[in-house]
Amino acid sequence: MSEETIKIALTSLGLTRYEADVYNALVEIGEGSARDLSNHCTVPREKIYYVLKRMEKQGLVKLANKKPIRYIALSPRNTLAGKIDAQRDHLTRIETATEILEKKYDKGSLKIERKNVNCWEILQNVDKTLHQFLSGCNNRLDIILTLEESMSLSGDTYQLLKKLEKDDVEINIYSVLKEVNVNALGKLYNVSNIRVIEEELWNYSIYVADEESGFIHDTVTGRALHFIDDDLSGIILKFLDYLSKESDEFDRILPLLEHGEDPWNINRRLKKATLYDSLVKVIESLIIDSRVMNNVSFDQKIKNAISNIFFDMVDVADLSISESVMKIGAIGSLISLNEMEIDFDENLYILTFRIKDDKNRSISSAVSKGIDYPLDIWSLLVLGTIEKMGLKQVATTIIFDKILEEWTFIKKYKPQELGSI
Repeated sequence: MSEETIKIALTSLGLTRYEADVYNALVEIGEGSARDLSNHCTVPREKIYYVLKRMEKQGLVKLANKKPIRYIALSPRNTLAGKIDAQRDHLTRIETATEILEKKYDKGSLKIERKNVNCWEILQNVDKTLHQFLSGCNNRLDIILTLEESMSLSGDTYQLLKKLEKDDVEINIYSVLKEVNVNALGKLYNVSNIRVIEEELWNYSIYVADEESGFIHDTVTGRALHFIDDDLSGIILKFLDYLSKESDEFDRILPLLEHGEDPWNINRRLKKATLYDSLVKVIESLIIDSRVMNNVSFDQKIKNAISNIFFDMVDVADLSISESVMKIGAIGSLISLNEMEIDFDENLYILTFRIKDDKNRSISSAVSKGIDYPLDIWSLLVLGTIEKMGLKQVATTIIFDKILEEWTFIKKYKPQELGSI
């Protein structure tokens, strides 16, 4: 232990900085005058006797000689015992108070509305922190890996996963399969269940431990986010449940790889839904479930989240609402499976969705559960964008043309009152 650490420990027991410095020096030399002590500590010589007299009253030192004046230190074990006991009593009172407060918290009438804020941004030593996070996993570990990170899980991390597997931890890894990471995934296959997804959706990897805590690693910026939250972990795991159905087991692909087939061609032949499609299904399912449970605020949370992302990625500051809606519709038409037309009348503040094809009857099913818009991420983005640009929805009309088998959703808006946005 360093000298500085000893002095900090002494001050935590109630000594001043000068007293801790003088006592530490006097313990070391055994007996000394002010001159002797000034050579062994940083306290000014003219203040040392004043400090010693205070310490004498506390029973830490004793006057050994009056001419010349010299002091000796008394045994630390005996002199500090009382201060240590007082500190222990203080900590015990804090622990008892914490337990009482926790019981009050658990009984709180507003408990269901309280938000879990156990979330930390990791800016330094990300690999070390990730290693510590993985080490704490006891039962199940679920991972979505970027292509880059699938190739870097080697060395200490691989050995750690191997140890977790030996400790009967269930490890599930989802990643893309390319020629560059075939060997890496093959190695990870020895310690985990590998599932191959068609393509990456994000630039970050996600880890969920024991279905309650997570670690999100941004492989571009190098930063990470660590959270402990059952609800957030549950959403990710529900997403993984969908993903497991829409992905391929690595051991099914392994024989084809061993015969020299190109991974890209294998993926094309075994084509499954992408990460995006699986994410869409999860969000749609969560919205339907929330409506069945009369939790209409969940839609709003999703709209706010994806419209915030859109505003960060696309500059709409100089666009009108109708131009913004057209831009979203153009992007969505390239990705969405629904054939949908979107129009916004700037003069009447009316938004119109037209869907010409509902073969799997997903729209009729959603409408029957109380959802008043086309259940699609791009529809949510349009609704959220209009709200962010200052309009408030006041009415909705839903029309189904049986002859054309066409759905039309007409939404009327009005400007939001000042301060209500």
